[in-house]
Amino acid sequence: MLANIQKVKNINLLLLSGLVLFAVLNFIGSRFLNGHFLDTLNLILGRDFLNFYHYGIAAWEDNPAKYYDTTYYDGVLTKFFGGHDYTYQQWSYPPHYMLIAAPFALVNYYVAFVIFITLSLYLYWKYIVNTFKEDAYQSAFWLTPLLFLFIICGQLSAIIAVLFVIIFNQMDKRPIIAGLLIAMLTVKPQVGLLLPVFLMLTGRWKVFFGATLGTISFFLASVFIHGIEPWITYLEVGAPAQSEVLISLPEVTAGLMPTALINFFTAGFGFTASTIIHVIVVVSALIATIYICKKTTDKFWQYSIFLTCTFLLTPYLMMYDMLIMVWVVMTMVSCYHMSKMNTCIYTCFMMLPILGIIMPILHIPGSFLVLVGIAVWISKEALNSSQNTQFKSVNISLA
Repeated sequence: MLANIQKVKNINLLLLSGLVLFAVLNFIGSRFLNGHFLDTLNLILGRDFLNFYHYGIAAWEDNPAKYYDTTYYDGVLTKFFGGHDYTYQQWSYPPHYMLIAAPFALVNYYVAFVIFITLSLYLYWKYIVNTFKEDAYQSAFWLTPLLFLFIICGQLSAIIAVLFVIIFNQMDKRPIIAGLLIAMLTVKPQVGLLLPVFLMLTGRWKVFFGATLGTISFFLASVFIHGIEPWITYLEVGAPAQSEVLISLPEVTAGLMPTALINFFTAGFGFTASTIIHVIVVVSALIATIYICKKTTDKFWQYSIFLTCTFLLTPYLMMYDMLIMVWVVMTMVSCYHMSKMNTCIYTCFMMLPILGIIMPILHIPGSFLVLVGIAVWISKEALNSSQNTQFKSVNISLA
């Protein structure tokens, strides 16, 4: 695969340029205010970690459900920023998110943020990047603007990517453990929408049982600690509020959401027309997942089509949620010949945040097509390749 290595090296130079451009665009106009670092959009470093941190704070309080009230939470953030009117944010994740966030609230916000990012990057390096032997491939993981987006937002993306890879490697060796790890993904429901379908299609019932058991246990632990009220409030206030956000997104945020619904809506197609287009994409994604999972027994192709189609299916998706897809495309690059079309798809995906900024300005609804391209790439390779049982280059052991 020397030709692939050389292509990746060349694209890495483009990624480096894109990374610098993306960093400049994000930090231009930044300032310090009341001891906090805010960018030109009035967002703190770790804009999503700010919510995560307050989930942790709420975890230690008597009535955490009140944080789902946007008026109350806005007051909390105003106080946190020393009276500064911070950009609107809301709670949109289920209450068991607090169980993960609780330890981070025991220290200062910036200390917690550094610990969180350091831990995330270490796990990402150990369980994903380090499993690829070629320096060019490893460099590509660090140079993609997708990783930079994860860092400045402070999301769970790297940890979720690690969980997905460990699940892939353990679902046939230690199915119950894999299922319990799947339960952890329920804190971000949109990243695992097709998991039950994938497990049933591939007959991995022990994993399905472990995931069900883990999810129920996670839910019961949350109720035992915080009561049922946060869940009721989440269903009545948090989840509906998240749906309303979809039709009132700022242009910059909308550009970082590579879904058919948001792509066409921001391009001026109207919500109904955009929804119809998205439904067509959803049906196509489901058909692709079912077809490939039934057509091949190779678990990498089954797993990769499930992941790709999951991100095509959900109407709410931020680009940082797709960090696991870097592992998918790098695995294909390391094992299969890159045609001109595949090289183009790979480059567009690795540069996706840049495209996400440019396309809405030009009113072009196309960033979701990069995922469509990956799905086509996977489908062609899955149907043409010989049956492989395991990719040694991405093998991970929990031992």
